[in-house]
Amino acid sequence: MRKMNLNERLALAKLSEYLSSLGSFKGSDFIWFSKMFDIKEYQDKRMQISFILMNRLDKELLFDYLTFVYTEYPDRFPKLMEEILRKFFLKFFSSPRLGKLQKDYESIFDIVKNTFVRYLEILGYEFNLDFHVATLDVLDVRVVKREVSEERRNERNKLFNILEMNFKDEYTALRGAYERYLEGGTDAYRQAIDSCRNALENFFKKITGNEKWKEGLNEVIPSKTLIKLIREIYSYLSGYGTHSPKKRRKEDALLAIRLTEDIMIRVLSEKGIW
Repeated sequence: MRKMNLNERLALAKLSEYLSSLGSFKGSDFIWFSKMFDIKEYQDKRMQISFILMNRLDKELLFDYLTFVYTEYPDRFPKLMEEILRKFFLKFFSSPRLGKLQKDYESIFDIVKNTFVRYLEILGYEFNLDFHVATLDVLDVRVVKREVSEERRNERNKLFNILEMNFKDEYTALRGAYERYLEGGTDAYRQAIDSCRNALENFFKKITGNEKWKEGLNEVIPSKTLIKLIREIYSYLSGYGTHSPKKRRKEDALLAIRLTEDIMIRVLSEKGIW
C-alpha cells in the first residue's frame, strides 16, 4: 500500500464527505464500480451487504473505499473517478432543474470546479470535460494523472513529518491552509494564505529563537539572498492574506502553500534539520 501524505488524506476525506452528501449515489453504485474495475476486496458478500444496507452513503465507509483504491489500485483510481463523474452528470442533467440549467449551464461547472476538480488537483489529477453547450450533453469525461515528480512528493511528505514532530503549531497552521483551500471560496482562499503566513511567521520565530524573527534571520542564515527571498515571500503572504482587500483565487492560495513549503524545506536544509 502506498503511504499517503496529509493533503492526500484531506482531499480524499473532503471528496468522500461531498459524495455522501449528494444523495445521488447508493451503496449499490459502488458495488457496481468494484465489479467494473475488478476491485476484488470489495466484491465479497460482507462488503456488499455493508454498502447495500446503507440508506445513505456513509462518508467513513466511502473514505475507506476511495483510500483503498487510491493506494492499492492507483491505475484504476482515475477510471473510477471518471465513472463517478459520469454518473454525477447523468443524474444532474436528468433532474427537474435541467430547464433552469439551460439558461445558466455554468452553475454545474461551478459546482464541479469547487468540489471534484479542487480535490483531484490535490491528489495530482487533472479533470477534462468535453461538453456540448447547446444540448447540455456530456460527450466525454477524463481524469488524467499530472506529472509530479516522486522527489517532490517525498519532499512534501518529509516536511510534514518534520513539522508534526518538531513544529506542531506550524504543522497545524499549514494543515489548516490545505483545509481552507479544499473548502474553496474567496474567503477560504484568503484564510488559506493567512494560515501560510502564520505558519511561516511562527516557524521563523522558533528557528531564530527571536520574537522579532526578521531581525534574527541574519544570525542563523548566512545567505543574504535567501534572507531577501524569505522577506519577499512573507510580504506576499501578508499582502494576499489578512491585509488583502481583493478577492483571492484558488491559484493564489495554491501558490502560497507551495511557497511556504519550499522555503521551509530550504531553511531546514540550511539548518541541518532536513
